[in-house]
Parts: sequence; C-alpha cells; structure tokens
Amino acid sequence: MKILVKRALFLILSLCILITLFSCGSDDGSKPSDEAKKIISTDDISFTNAEGKATFNIVRAESENEKTGPVAVDIFKKYKELHKAAPKQMTDSDDGTDCREILVGDCDREASRQVKKLFEIDGSGRDSDFIICSVGDDIVIRGGCEASLKAAGQYFIENFLPTDVKGGIYYHHKGNEAGLTVCSISDVSKFTVVRPIYNVSYLTQCETDKLIDVLYKKTGYEVSVIHDNTSVYKNVDAHIKGVLEPTAITEYEIIIGNSQRDGVKKIGVAYNYEIRIEGTKIYLNGGSPYATAMAVSEFIKIVENNSAIDSSMSVLNGNYNNVVKSYDTKTSYRPVWWDEFNGTEIDESKWHVAWGAKGGVSVDGKTCYRGNKELKNNYVKDGKLYIEAVETEDAYYGGMLKTDSTMEFLYGFLEISDVHPKGNGFWTALWTVSKSGKYNKEMWYSETDIDESFGEGNMIKGNLWAWPTSHGRFMNNLNNGRADTVKDHGEYNTDDPRGLWMDFHTYGFEWVDNKTIRFTIDGYVWRETELQEEELQKVYAQYMVLQISMATAFESRGLVTQDEWHWKNTNKFIVDWIYLYQKDGHGLLRYR
Repeated sequence: MKILVKRALFLILSLCILITLFSCGSDDGSKPSDEAKKIISTDDISFTNAEGKATFNIVRAESENEKTGPVAVDIFKKYKELHKAAPKQMTDSDDGTDCREILVGDCDREASRQVKKLFEIDGSGRDSDFIICSVGDDIVIRGGCEASLKAAGQYFIENFLPTDVKGGIYYHHKGNEAGLTVCSISDVSKFTVVRPIYNVSYLTQCETDKLIDVLYKKTGYEVSVIHDNTSVYKNVDAHIKGVLEPTAITEYEIIIGNSQRDGVKKIGVAYNYEIRIEGTKIYLNGGSPYATAMAVSEFIKIVENNSAIDSSMSVLNGNYNNVVKSYDTKTSYRPVWWDEFNGTEIDESKWHVAWGAKGGVSVDGKTCYRGNKELKNNYVKDGKLYIEAVETEDAYYGGMLKTDSTMEFLYGFLEISDVHPKGNGFWTALWTVSKSGKYNKEMWYSETDIDESFGEGNMIKGNLWAWPTSHGRFMNNLNNGRADTVKDHGEYNTDDPRGLWMDFHTYGFEWVDNKTIRFTIDGYVWRETELQEEELQKVYAQYMVLQISMATAFESRGLVTQDEWHWKNTNKFIVDWIYLYQKDGHGLLRYR
C-alpha cells in the first residue's frame, strides 16, 4: 500500500512539473521573450474556489462574434464538464469587474490590448500564430485568424483547463509551415479568392473551402474569399430595388468560375476546364459546375505537391472525363443524370410533360392546369427551360415536368440553376416524391421541396414530408393536415434587395443517407437536418423521382393574380440546368 501511495504522489508531482514546464514556453522550445516577461503573470491559476464555484468568466470579442463565439462556447462546455462549475459567458461590452476573465479573441480589455502588441512583436507574422498567456488576473487567448483561434482554444482546453496551473501560462505557437511561393509571392495572404456572388455550385464551394484550408496548412496564411459583386439597395423603379456593383479588384487574385473579372474566359464544352496562371492572377474555371469544381480540385494538387507555382503549371484544356478516373468513386460525387436544355424541344427521354393535368381551382373560380400543349407555354429556348404562366378566359396554365416514367434515384446531390418568378400568384419548385418502397405492408410517400417559392420572390422553402397510404395516394390528397403527417420544414429568406427573381441562383439538395439532409443556395449550406422520426427515415430510404413545376392563382394557397407588370415581366420560371451527382452505393434507375 505504501508503494502505491508513493507512486501516486510521484505521478501527481510529475504532472505538476509538466504543467509548469508547458505553461512557460512555446512549441518551438523558446522561453518567453523580454517583451513577454513584461506583461505575463506567473501567479498560480485555479479554475474553482474553495466553494467549488468557477473563478473565471468567459468573455468573447463582440466585434468578432462569429469567430470568437464558437471557441468561447467550447471552452465553457469543457470548463463545466471538467470542474462541475459553470462560468458566466459574456461579451466584451459587458462589465467585467466582478470576476477574473478568460478573454477570447480581440476583446476590448486592457489585457487583450497588451497581448495584441506582444503578438505583433514576437510572432512570425503568419495567420497560424496563436498565443495563450496569463496577464494580471486574466487569461488571454488570441489567434492570427479564425482557424488559429480555434486551434488556440483547443490547445487551452487540452493542456491548461483540466487542472490548476502553477506559475501562470505562456504559450506562443509561431508558424513554421513549409514555404510556398505563388506567382513569385511568398506571403500568400496577399491573395484573394474571388467567386461569383450568385449561381455557384455547392461542389465548387466545397473545393474552394478545401483550397483555403490547404493554403493555410501549407503556408500559415489564411486567404480571404470575396464575391465578384455586391448587391446594393437602390430604388431603380417601383419593382427593382437592387443593383450589382463590382467589388474592389486586388493585385493578387485566384478567380473561381465565371466571376465578373477581366481575363475570365467562358468555356463552351461542359467537360472542359482550365487552370490558367497569368501574372498575379489565377483563373480556375470549367464549362459546367462539375468541371469548375474539378479545376479547383486539380489546383489544390498543384499547391500540395509544389513549393513554387508559376505559369508553366497552367492546364488550358483539362478534360473532366479523363481526370475523374483517378478520383475515388466512394468519396467523390460524379454527374450521373442531367439536363442542360440545349435542344429545341423538351427532351421527353428525360421528362414526362404533364400537359393538361388539373391542379386545382383558382381564386377567381377558373380551373388551374399544369400546362397547355397548344399554347406551348412549356418550352426550351436559348439553352434554357421556360415554364410560362398563362391566363385565358376560363383557365390558368403553368407546367410540370416529371421523371416518373424515365428515372428515379436513391441518395446523392441534386442541384438546379434557375430564376424564380416574382408575384404572389406564382408558385414554383424543384421537388421530389417517392415512388418505391413498402414498410409494414403500407406504402409511405415522401415529398421534398428543394426550392419551393411563392410570394415576392425573396424566400424559398426546404421541406421534408412523409404520409401513409391510408391518407391518399395522390399528392393533392396528401397534404391534408392530419396529425400523423410527418414533416421537417425550413425556410430561407434573403435580405438581398435583388431577391431571388432577378438573377440565376443555384439550389441544392444533398441526400447523404436516410438521416442526414442538406439544402444549399449559391454554394452555401443554409440548412442541415438530422432526421429523427422513424417515418422520415423510412421514406428517405426509398427511391424518388424529380418534378419541376409552376402553378398560379391557386385558391388553396391563397395566391392572388398579379398586375400587368408581373404578367409581362416576371411570369416565367426559367431553368438553366439541373444535375444529379452520386457516389458508389447510391441508386439510379433509368427507364428510357
């Protein structure tokens, strides 16, 4: 027993020594500089008092809330878990005189200001630098960018927060990443990534995020991302209130896709892409969303495998179909079904056009129909699909295209580029319904609204539905408000003065599996949901078919008819393209 006690005491003493050693140095083995010694405190630190209460408040910089908030929350959760005490969470605009503070980010506190100066004097100048030190009664956690601040918070949680610290804290991580020159520039932070403000594929944005991460990990610099334009509120006329103005052009730019920048070349072949390095500009573009994503992905490989990047590494005629063969089909999305609407007619090998199908009763008693073949209000023109709202003396006509007789799919990523109409009478959507699958001797139907829009063109819905067969096999009878209707609904509202009706936007639905669903707009995820209800998990393990539709003046939706301006200018649902991407293990059934 005495031997065990001695061993325990030895371990405790060793741990205290290790904590003391780690608390007074940086990861490269250097000791605090003379400047650091002037401000750091060597007082012992305890995270609880004699009563077991927290001795610190956690303070985040309000001006950097998006960056500091998540780090502060992580520290709070771990503090509470480790010490069974809950510190207060505050911003630096709150009074901090009642307690010691853990200051996260560039807080408006004297201790933070002192460490900011130290950070500039002692640091390497890389964004990957971070510092953790005790100043007076406080602990300051600071990083050169969002990623390094997150790393600093994690280091604090793992190395300092678990137990009391002897001799104060000083830890300065100084970036020592491998060098990389891009267009003869070693400070990669001078570069800006430029992407279009709208109509960017989620696949391209995912690769762009990876590029930022790879550049950061290799150089220690965080490259900023901007849009090629900004949307400005201006009263142009009674209906149009937003205009696009170009963002400031910088000397060093990595330009993604069809950004509005000089030198961008539109690529006419869908599977072609280019990586063009000219002077201090890098152009990454493709003839389709997937080819543009490939351009970014292949440029990432150039960054990873070289110490210097110059114009000799340009790829001016890349072929997606050849290069994609080297990618892992288990983890990489590939296009498996699409329509670019490049013909002169709707491709009926891909779509069943629901000409003449009734859709309900209008607000003024007329019959609403899906489309009129004689009026030809559903058509292809100039590489785009048009579904045009038409009013006659006795009816309203919209349109619906379905793949119920051509194709159904299970899992993957579905994305559409379209322009929604504006006006309370117009109801448009890309949506899916389930076609196959039985559970407990009963068919369960689903509906997924990917970019359902009605109203003033400022909102879309991302809805998930499930209904049992006993409540009707036809979609018009499914949405009946019964208690056992299962739903998971979301809504995206834009404050952009141009709304969603003046420009093409991309809308996506990532069907990861029967539990995880994501909705995207212009490359960004605006909603992610984990399906909890068993019924939703059942229907989202079934094959689905696609539907593109437009209706108008539906009484059941309270949609009113519009004035002459809307009927003349915004009565069309316009689709540029639609793509379905899948990985190994996903399902695709074709009938034509």
